[in-house]
Amino acid sequence: MKTGFYNGYIYDPDDDTFHSSLIIENNSIISIDNDLKLKECENIINLKKRMLLPSFIDTHLHLDEIGIYLNSLNLKNISSVNELKQKLKNYRKIHTGHIFGFGWDDEKLGMWPSYKDIDGNDDVYILLARNDLHSGLINKKLEEDAKLNSEKGIVKEREFERAREFLIKNYDYNTVRKYLMDSMDYLLSFGITTAGYMSCYGKWCEILKDMDSKGILKMRIFSYLNFDEIIKRDSLYVGEYYREYGLKVYADGSLGSRTAFLTFGYSDDPGNKGIRIIDNKDMFLDVCNKFDCDLAVHAIGDGAMDIILEMSKYYKKFRIEHASVVRDDQIKRMKNLRISVQPGFILTDFWIDKRIGENNIRLAYRIKDLAENNMISFSSDAPVEIPDPLRNIYASIFRGFKEKLPISKTYQNISLRDALRFHISNGAKFFNIKAGKLEEGYFADMVILNKNIFENENEILNLRVENVYFDGFSLNSNH
Repeated sequence: MKTGFYNGYIYDPDDDTFHSSLIIENNSIISIDNDLKLKECENIINLKKRMLLPSFIDTHLHLDEIGIYLNSLNLKNISSVNELKQKLKNYRKIHTGHIFGFGWDDEKLGMWPSYKDIDGNDDVYILLARNDLHSGLINKKLEEDAKLNSEKGIVKEREFERAREFLIKNYDYNTVRKYLMDSMDYLLSFGITTAGYMSCYGKWCEILKDMDSKGILKMRIFSYLNFDEIIKRDSLYVGEYYREYGLKVYADGSLGSRTAFLTFGYSDDPGNKGIRIIDNKDMFLDVCNKFDCDLAVHAIGDGAMDIILEMSKYYKKFRIEHASVVRDDQIKRMKNLRISVQPGFILTDFWIDKRIGENNIRLAYRIKDLAENNMISFSSDAPVEIPDPLRNIYASIFRGFKEKLPISKTYQNISLRDALRFHISNGAKFFNIKAGKLEEGYFADMVILNKNIFENENEILNLRVENVYFDGFSLNSNH
């Protein structure tokens, strides 16, 4: 069936062009700007001055974590340890079994929580993850049974991962499938139809393959396997909507947990420069050469950037995740690289000047400088950040100016047109798919906004996703 669209703002961010009409059939765009052909369509949609765009692409998120934390204790907006305690107490009244929680931030709590804050809950396992998913609070029962090493209940990096793995290892097929479906529905509500799923492993990979073979996936998913998973493989899966696309490794931690590797150290933690995680680059390069796949390396601190810029010389299908703190000499060396950045961090990391020092704040989230000679795509790192492309676009344009954040004075703002391109067209180029552009033969993956985003940039956060089309089908997603 042919469906035509007219009387709206039909915009292609790849070539910065507005069109008068668009026609789709099956899963593809078949006509642009041919208004006379609209009468041939069985279904004609009057956009009524709404905006139609190619749908958003999020190149870096965690599909498993989104599902887990949508079904867990939400600690995103708490502002004190007492509030954390009360939330946990209330949650225990309605929830049986082990407890996942997510979203607390020590900067908002005014301190790091500890064992004593969750005393009296030793009949179940408890893991309350910090909002960066690089550290968390565990109870003594989990520490003892999983043989973890904590600092007064706080686990970071590898110990945090071990705690998480211990809790989810017994998830059955139906649980994993539900969480994946919940994640997809959540992402679609924001107009996202393609995602890069970072650090996929085990049953999550296997169940995605099964869901793909049964035709029940609702979006395009490109997964980056962790190292322990990819070395088990003889080949990488390529399906209709799910594809194993590369390897994901870490060079350092996060700024929030003070584990990102900084050459100059942390201003609010003298003597601490974070941690270097990556050791043997050759084994990662060998695996990626074997599969001819992407190598995606997490690097937040400038110390980690030194490591991976050296690695990037030896492999062509290389992409950088985050690039949060980058020195001038590194910017000069970075050319023709793919970099997935998260503008939402600009707003969330309101403490960045205290963390890395006022003199170094200009090194943080240099989207404009990075985009000069490289291909930038936008992502959320969800559930670390809310997977809202409009919030990402807003953050990249205003850079905390309205919130009066110190980072707003670093003048790395980009244009709305560039922001749309980074969140749509460049995302498609990251995965080499015929999406992110309104052109004949491209996927009919589209989003309809209630208004023209260009009318008033100050109102971006008030726009709504009214409908999403995936592979030509209307999903009637209304967030």
